[in-house]
Amino acid sequence: DFGHRHRNGCAAMSSILLAVTNVYNLIRGFFTFKLQRSLRFDGGSWLTRTPSSSVANTKVTVSLWFKRTRLAHDVLFTANSTGANLTYAVLRNDGSMEVSYRDRGSGNGLIEFVPTRRFNDLSAWYHMVLVFDANQAQNDRLKLYINGVRVTEFDYANISSTAPTIWLLRNVPHYIGALYYNGSVSGQFNGYMADIHVVNGTSGTPPDHTAFGEFKENVWVPKQYTGSYGSNGFHLDFSQSATDDSSGNNNDFTAGGSLSGGSNGHDLVPDTPTNNFATLNPAVGTAGTNNITNGALVVSGNQKTAPSTIGVPTSGKYYSEIHLANNGMIGLCNSNGKTDAYPGATTNSFGLHNGSIYHNGSPTTITTWPADSTYRTIGMAIDRDNGKMFFHVNGTWTQYGDPDGGGAGYSIPSTVLNGTTFIFCRDSDRSAFLNFGQDHTFGGEASNMSSPHTDANGRGEFRYAPPTGYLAVCAENLSSSQNVPTWPLTAYGYTG
Repeated sequence: DFGHRHRNGCAAMSSILLAVTNVYNLIRGFFTFKLQRSLRFDGGSWLTRTPSSSVANTKVTVSLWFKRTRLAHDVLFTANSTGANLTYAVLRNDGSMEVSYRDRGSGNGLIEFVPTRRFNDLSAWYHMVLVFDANQAQNDRLKLYINGVRVTEFDYANISSTAPTIWLLRNVPHYIGALYYNGSVSGQFNGYMADIHVVNGTSGTPPDHTAFGEFKENVWVPKQYTGSYGSNGFHLDFSQSATDDSSGNNNDFTAGGSLSGGSNGHDLVPDTPTNNFATLNPAVGTAGTNNITNGALVVSGNQKTAPSTIGVPTSGKYYSEIHLANNGMIGLCNSNGKTDAYPGATTNSFGLHNGSIYHNGSPTTITTWPADSTYRTIGMAIDRDNGKMFFHVNGTWTQYGDPDGGGAGYSIPSTVLNGTTFIFCRDSDRSAFLNFGQDHTFGGEASNMSSPHTDANGRGEFRYAPPTGYLAVCAENLSSSQNVPTWPLTAYGYTG
């Protein structure tokens, strides 16, 4: 499936094997039910709510989509009574997931397990459904489904003969994107979540995975839920707000930490399971997990490098933006390049840097480059059909011209186009902020526009208008003939 692809090789780009994504997840018009927005969590944000009263909750279903941006200890959700009395799901730094429904009270009920499958793919959306029914047989009380398939193989499982009391929908603190334990918040999630449902099915049969998704041409896709939510149930669709419950129960949440998720908040983004956008890849380059943040759209740490997770297709025209200081770099690299070197250091990459274009270590001066050293927004228009690149700085096109005005463009070296091509950046002593079309504010660094610019297909959100015919690097802009590879996460040694 889209979230689980073979990984092999070592971290050097010259020896990385590319894996082609399932094309059906990446073509326009494939999804009949489309999710509009997701919520970005940056490792310092969360949602929280404490129901005003407890309700019967012997049958509860949790459904959510998530996309990781690092391999670390990241919590999806928690409902905590006191101490070890809690219900949670957490993604771990080895790519595994741990689920625990604990009751350390008089009944000492417990269900906890670690599935064998891993969640290492930082370019993929995953769908998780947990169905709890206290009336079922011991091994069926809690069922986990990932991308429409029930998980039955575990590295570890501990299921008591007594059904636990679960804390979801009770009068205890609920956290999404963080662990709440003994009054402290930790384990904040880094990534994106979409279409979160928690359903109280105690009065009947709890909905299973088929209520929230379905297979289409062997691909698991979102499905509109049409059932009820029961007492204390809720639905966060993030279409207009991070905190509003759209179930009809008015069980709204409160934003915590650094979250900007109010109406038009910059953490509400169009990167969803039905329109997956490129981000930065911490497994390739020198940035790594600790230096790629804010939904994998920011690289920092002083001259750290990172390529995009999704490659630029071999045909068509594409547009992206970067907000960076004078010594930052942006360009392209191919699958044979060295991502531990700066863009333009070798024949397999080129990079825009401080008024020059570097290729194989040699600079070509851009005569129209601004002289100041402040932050600036650079727009990159990539014409793969003709092997050309155009650049603008804060909306003013450089000497290579305006694509809409018949500009000649910069001829991308053939050695860069020989293979799969990725957008490739490096920060300076200040952070670099990428926008592949999901955040025109660059994580709040720039002001929020009431009507950001879109691409030729009406997709993406950009600071400056893309040239005519240029598209965001996202799933809905790809055709069925474009097999677009992504980087394997070989730096983590994943082989299964």
